[in-house]
Amino acid sequence: MSEGFAANRSRADERALVLLALAAICGVACALVFARPEAQTDRLPAGWVARAGGRPILAEDYARAVDGFARDRREPPSDADRARILGTLIDEELLFQYGLSRGLVRSDRSVRDAVLRAMVDSVVAESVGRAFAEDELRALYVATWPQGPASVPAPPFEAVRADLETMLAERARDEALRAQLDELRARARIERSEGPP
Repeated sequence: MSEGFAANRSRADERALVLLALAAICGVACALVFARPEAQTDRLPAGWVARAGGRPILAEDYARAVDGFARDRREPPSDADRARILGTLIDEELLFQYGLSRGLVRSDRSVRDAVLRAMVDSVVAESVGRAFAEDELRALYVATWPQGPASVPAPPFEAVRADLETMLAERARDEALRAQLDELRARARIERSEGPP
């Protein structure tokens, strides 16, 4: 009986050693895969001042924060101030990532609405900022106030120029948003239920 016990004990020890070796290998592999890049600040890409949770803190965002701080204080920030500013940007990024991981964009309607507004603003920013050509404005003017015997007299072009620019800007905004949504829909897999919604 003691021989059988010793053989079982020996096999159990071997299994334990194999499992221990596998665990050590897994540990080393995880350490290599999940090594924290935050500690490697000397190897950050150009334009980054830090990395938080794998995401960049961009130099332009840092410069904007430092400038805002300086305007509020009316004096140049000290090295300690700059360190606090960078620390705040890192904290904000980590909180943002935590919020995403907790599903706040999907579960909190106010957060979701803010993200949607920001995305719409981002998509349409280029289209709204452009100046409209004179011929575009005049074409809209003629289409809006047709000239003819039965028509209502049109206001002078210069009197409604700002309104025409606003109308064209709204059209450009709508077209830019529609184009972006069409592109997103083309790339997305969309499934709908068979029955009524």
